[in-house]
Amino acid sequence: MDGLTELEARSREWPQEWLEQGRERGREEGRADGQRELLGRLAAQKFGQAVSDHLVAALVEVHDPIRLQAVGDLILDSQTGADFLRRFSTLEVEKQT
Repeated sequence: MDGLTELEARSREWPQEWLEQGRERGREEGRADGQRELLGRLAAQKFGQAVSDHLVAALVEVHDPIRLQAVGDLILDSQTGADFLRRFSTLEVEKQT
């Protein structure tokens, strides 16, 4: 009977755990959304709207903060929009392999 009582108690905790997991996932997605938005704004400011539009479209499914930081570094390190797009495309190819 103790095993059943323990299972009942544990099953009452699951909804709270699931809620916490959902909240954390939401926070992570929110941070990634903010990073992507900022990267788009930085690219537009430095290289123009066309480069920014290309970047924003390419980053729609990117949620990894390390990858997003790498894109930010590329924006800072690139001198022209063409240079940025060339280097960004190399980064995208590396991601796929």
